[in-house]
Amino acid sequence: MTRLFLTTLTDRTLAGLLGAVVPAGVLAFGGMVWWARPVLGCLVFAAALTWLVKVALEGTWRVVASPLGLVGALALALALGQLAPLPAALAKRLSPRAQALYGVGFVPDQAHADDPERPLPPTLEVVRSPATLDRPATLRWLVGALGCWTLFLVASQFVDRVGRCLWVWGGVLAGFLVVTVFGFVQWVSGRGGLYGFLAPGSSPWFAPSMADVLHAPGATALRPVGEAPNVWAFPVPDPAFHLAGLVGGPGAYLALASLALPLTLGTLLQLLAPRGSREPLMNRLRESGRGSLALLLVALLLMGAGMVGCLAGPWLALPYAVGLLLTALPATLGTGVARFALVLTTAGLFALGSGVALRDFTGTVEGPAPLAQEHGWAVTKTAWLDAARVARDFPWIGAGLGSFPAVGASYKGDDRTTTLAQSALSRWVAETGLPGLGLLALAIVWCVLRLPAALKRVGSADRALMGALLGSVACFAMVSALHWTVEVAAVAIAASVVLGTWDRWLAGATDLFVEPA
Repeated sequence: MTRLFLTTLTDRTLAGLLGAVVPAGVLAFGGMVWWARPVLGCLVFAAALTWLVKVALEGTWRVVASPLGLVGALALALALGQLAPLPAALAKRLSPRAQALYGVGFVPDQAHADDPERPLPPTLEVVRSPATLDRPATLRWLVGALGCWTLFLVASQFVDRVGRCLWVWGGVLAGFLVVTVFGFVQWVSGRGGLYGFLAPGSSPWFAPSMADVLHAPGATALRPVGEAPNVWAFPVPDPAFHLAGLVGGPGAYLALASLALPLTLGTLLQLLAPRGSREPLMNRLRESGRGSLALLLVALLLMGAGMVGCLAGPWLALPYAVGLLLTALPATLGTGVARFALVLTTAGLFALGSGVALRDFTGTVEGPAPLAQEHGWAVTKTAWLDAARVARDFPWIGAGLGSFPAVGASYKGDDRTTTLAQSALSRWVAETGLPGLGLLALAIVWCVLRLPAALKRVGSADRALMGALLGSVACFAMVSALHWTVEVAAVAIAASVVLGTWDRWLAGATDLFVEPA
């Protein structure tokens, strides 16, 4: 009896931790404030410890037959390899520019890059240097990635039934609901700042400082302060607008929405599915007590799609439209909610298109207006080209995970300095080189090969959940290629728990969408 009680207690504790970690990251200003990382680290550590206690009580550990966990471990090993001081001869071959920086204090000019045989300063022949150009940034990336990898493994082990799956997704939707509601209020009232009233640099101790904002994903520009002859230039955020409490501008909201918007539609369709019942829809919702939740999800779907359209623009809104369509398509095949799927998907796409049209109608607005676009495609193209040049100069082992903000500043061509490559994919390639590209290719190939069999295993009653997972991962992948995503801690955590569910499904766990008898 005691063992059963402890097992039940650990299950509920683990469910609470996995369901709370994403909203906690969102409420902690996206995880970019000074106290956020210790709090999130404690939650992740508690989740891992609770899982180990659960395994010890049950006496078994069911390993998920998937290489994605190993791929994550290899990425962590790559970061450790980038941190390690390399022998001079090996450093000269793998990362000559990093060796030059540590050896003589500067990166060789373009003449050395165009002529590799040109002799370099003699110091380079004897210095031991790591491959990364920003070791503290790589170490911070390693600690954060270790936490996300732990959440990924725990989530893939925990979501062994539909109730747990919906509970984990519910944490993502709760965080998305918070930022959407606050963002909509800011939109209506025209208020800027974090949550509409907290201004970085002049807010209470628990709010982000200006230093937190400058180190968060985004761009900075030098602005003069004072009058001649005593004029000083200081970096300021560009733009300075923050949607809801997410430090990182509208791009942080778009990154979170790429995961949450398809999950919202899929979860809503699952609530409406008859699942063998012949009762009318209203009777089923009234008897189950889920009518209010269904209405809340409808409002979240329409409001979130409209916000995404306003912030993304016509081209970046396409991945979200594809995600909604992929979510609804499986629900139209023998699930009993075909008409609801058609109506709700049409409504979501209409809200998405209305947001795009409203943004084009109002134009690009400077200042705190929520409709302002974070950047134009010209800026995005420039950032992609800069990331490509970094990848070209550091092909064998990359510039170092987490090092792009420091490295990219040396490749910029104007006053504006960005900490982003405007593409999570471009940044990954620039920071990891060929080894990272190989790991990414391995993960993608395995997912594509396993997907057909995984689609066949799901019954008609649970296709809405399958569509939600498929649409969310597809939308997140497309947005990661065209935009930035995991650079905000809250989004990285949300991606870890959702991809943990994805990993278990592809690995052949037929119990994922099934309630136990």
